[in-house]
Amino acid sequence: MRRASRAATLALCAAMTIGASANAQSFKEAQSFKGKTISILIGPGTAGSGYDLYGRLIARHLGRHLPGEPNVVARNMNGGGGLLLANHLYTTAPRDGTELGVIAEIAPLSEALGANGVRYKSAEFAWIGRATTSINVTMTWKTSRVKTLADALKYPAPIASGPVGGLANQMPALLVAAFGAKFQLVQGYDSTAAMQLAMMHGETEGSFGDLGALKTTHPDWLRDGLVNLIVQYSVERAPDLPDVPAVGELARSEVDKRFLEVALGGGPIGRPLVAPPGTPPDIVAALRAGFDAAMSDPELIEDAARANLPLSPMSGARLQEIVARIASAPATAVARAREVMGPK
Repeated sequence: MRRASRAATLALCAAMTIGASANAQSFKEAQSFKGKTISILIGPGTAGSGYDLYGRLIARHLGRHLPGEPNVVARNMNGGGGLLLANHLYTTAPRDGTELGVIAEIAPLSEALGANGVRYKSAEFAWIGRATTSINVTMTWKTSRVKTLADALKYPAPIASGPVGGLANQMPALLVAAFGAKFQLVQGYDSTAAMQLAMMHGETEGSFGDLGALKTTHPDWLRDGLVNLIVQYSVERAPDLPDVPAVGELARSEVDKRFLEVALGGGPIGRPLVAPPGTPPDIVAALRAGFDAAMSDPELIEDAARANLPLSPMSGARLQEIVARIASAPATAVARAREVMGPK
């Protein structure tokens, strides 16, 4: 009896060992991208925009930090200020890690506002990581009499703006509707480059922009004082802009503060990389580990420095928490956001 019992125990242990080995092998195989091509789809902006520059930076370095060292390519998928890409990733992209996306930082806000055409839930994406934070600003050209936020609350100024549902319209529109800025939004520009060109040529007095992209594309504007940075669209002032007021400083009530957490939540999201919902956890883990390793790779850091692209990486797990907080904002905060920024 003892021999039989011992034999049965040994057989069970052997079976468990074989099962564990099989599971480990299965896990390893699930993580391996050997022989595959991973596409990083870039939604918002055009070629040469901030999203495009960061998406291509990630694509150049991510592959060698993933199991199997796959080929990684970057492709643009423009449309709706990033809406087309977010919907694609959520509804039709493969769930095997071979299609990832650099989506708009405004994606959770657009969902909260109930924007037309949104067919995704931001918190259900697998957030892989962030390359950099986003410091969005409204600026005016040096000849404008609106040189400060105080001026913007007193004097009208035409400001180049993007599509109604896009970040470049939503942010200055928030300042107008919630806090009484006198911006006259001139819509119809399809990129920040076009908006800034309009400002420089005198079609408007001001434009929207991202500080990181501005440092890359027009460093002389900042160095030579050709633009006035009026306001930064954040809850608190960023260390890079200690002298430029943040919208959060205008909050008059607790409801305003919570609503601004929703409205301005895109800044911390910055330039993110996401995988479709339903991507297996082991693949998500491999992608996150590879992304984190790439962000600390001296070759990527040197590449970013050459292109004058600031880095401020964040892990996918932390990013997921930020998006979940926006998705679970109090109903009063969401209602206030929709009142101020929603479709009219």
